[in-house]
Amino acid sequence: RDLHSFPTRRSSDLVVAELAKEYNVTYLPALLFLDDNGDVVRQEVGYHSLDEVLEIFRDMGVDIE
Repeated sequence: RDLHSFPTRRSSDLVVAELAKEYNVTYLPALLFLDDNGDVVRQEVGYHSLDEVLEIFRDMGVDIE
């Protein structure tokens, strides 16, 4: 999948449903962290604050500063 073609909040319900099925998303909100190949390397369910999301990136070894 082309990572630049992911839907925005205005995408059709059908596109969102297809992506949910493809990535096995059963609950919303969901955060999917993908590698360069589009493979899910981490999935989080539920609301996360900005600080929590930044901590997830740090836990995955991404330098956030």
